[in-house]
Amino acid sequence: MNLDSLSSRKGIVLSLFICFSYVVTLTLILKDGQFSDKPTVVLILNTGSNMQESGLSLESRQDNRNTSSSDQRKGNLQSSDQQNTEIESSGVNSRSRNLLPPSQHWALSQIRKAMSLLDSEFPSNNEWRECGGRTYFFPKINTIFTGVPKTGCTNWVAALLRAEGKMTAELEPGTNLNWVHRKISLDYRMNHLPEHYTNSDLQKAFSFAVVRNPWTRLVSGFRDKLSSEKTQGPSLLNIRMWIVRQMRGIKDSKLLYELYPTFDEYARWLIHRKGTINGHFQPQVDQLCIRHAMYDFIVPLEHSGSLSQEIMSKINASDMSLLGSYDKSEDPRHQKSTLYARKWLSELDQDVIEQLYSIYKADFALLNYSNFTHPDFPLPLHTS
Repeated sequence: MNLDSLSSRKGIVLSLFICFSYVVTLTLILKDGQFSDKPTVVLILNTGSNMQESGLSLESRQDNRNTSSSDQRKGNLQSSDQQNTEIESSGVNSRSRNLLPPSQHWALSQIRKAMSLLDSEFPSNNEWRECGGRTYFFPKINTIFTGVPKTGCTNWVAALLRAEGKMTAELEPGTNLNWVHRKISLDYRMNHLPEHYTNSDLQKAFSFAVVRNPWTRLVSGFRDKLSSEKTQGPSLLNIRMWIVRQMRGIKDSKLLYELYPTFDEYARWLIHRKGTINGHFQPQVDQLCIRHAMYDFIVPLEHSGSLSQEIMSKINASDMSLLGSYDKSEDPRHQKSTLYARKWLSELDQDVIEQLYSIYKADFALLNYSNFTHPDFPLPLHTS
């Protein structure tokens, strides 16, 4: 064997040794779908001295960078049928315990935990008069209700107005929602309530509130108020144009009128504004009256179908019914906002997810809400 041949073989062996010694390891960390200080999916890519964290694989991350101009105009709405196929194979358990509503004992104890994140606790006496305009009092049925935007509050207010005798017909799709939220219900809001209703009177009333998984609530707010999708409520045109102007630097008003923000732009705008610009995006804990009073009953929106009759029986309005979701699927794990949330949130950068979670951390704690990576998303994860 000549020296050139031996040298060539040594070179091959050395190359193979270097290739095998430079190993790329991928570790996927999946926590129970529950949050600690960070979201629950972290992908760690170890390439020697480089360490990178991400919520996606590199391939899907690259695909998601290619946002088309069509997506930017339509708010990146996609086919829910395709997403239904994706979620069907994601490990959804039709017998999961979380499909049953949590007990009220567990729910109220969980809200106490959320209060601790606000450096607050339930007051010793309910001070309903301190609640803002999101809280209503219906004197004939002696009921207090707090309606947080994007938690089904329109349907609940309409149902309570019927029980009160103020409305005679069910709310139909396409109804002007301003008529429900302003004209007909204005006198029932705490900040417009006649003075002769004392706090002592209010303390005798049955009280309840509805809360929702923050991820699906964010998606619902985007779809309803900022995207091109035709939904029940009116869009927030000024905010929509504001987001596009700020995120893309476009100043032409005529062009802005035709454009819609992408979900990524919406998410980054929420972070910039810390979710404070409008009640549809503001944290739920800031709109509930939990700093001033303790509710008798907490309804997770995800279980409102099964719990609405229980609420109606408590206010002696069993003949009334709550208009169900406009979504075709009764299982909240298969509804449109859930499917969109799974897809759109997985496309966001990990730092965006972390910052959004930080803004809405107390909302997640309200009922120990599942992360979008959990098979039972968006249900509360409870032990009752």
